[in-house]
Amino acid sequence: MYRLLSTFICVLSFKFVCSLSEVDQTCVNAHKNLLDNSFLIGTWYTICNFASRLNLPSSSYCKETIIKNATKSDIKRYKEGYPLENPFNFDDNPLIVSEFIRQKGMIMGHTEAKFYVFGPENYFYGQDKYIVKVFRKVSEDYVLEHECRLRGQFRSLMSRKRHVSKEQLKRVISTMDKEVKDMETQRFCTEDAFF
Repeated sequence: MYRLLSTFICVLSFKFVCSLSEVDQTCVNAHKNLLDNSFLIGTWYTICNFASRLNLPSSSYCKETIIKNATKSDIKRYKEGYPLENPFNFDDNPLIVSEFIRQKGMIMGHTEAKFYVFGPENYFYGQDKYIVKVFRKVSEDYVLEHECRLRGQFRSLMSRKRHVSKEQLKRVISTMDKEVKDMETQRFCTEDAFF
């Protein structure tokens, strides 16, 4: 009986810890350049996707992402929704991200590699679920974003401007040649039929 009781007490005191995958840890280590979250505040439009095999026609569809400062009540709600010991910290420069119609999440971090968690009311929510995303500042109006788990094989270029001309886009892409070289593209927020 004593043995059963001590086993039960040990199980109760066990604390679940979420740790970074090897891919995420490598990505975090590779993207340690500072990026203040205040740069990300505002409305962003995904204007181009890059992938090894994509080559899709352009589209007028325009994904809008709204990023704003997290309030104290937002931080409290997320802390209560993620009670496990996670590799991220809700007090680490948090921002609220709104995408699509109702998908909300929070990003945290001071470097290019940031942690993204889904809002507790979100369909994809899980106490142990998070995504490590990289946001690389291309210029004041553009940011290149990708999820670490995809190992850079799929990237999105976001712009503060909804409509970007072909010429502007080509100039911006030429500054990112190292990261998107030899990748196929799909352009968004355009009426043009082809890139």
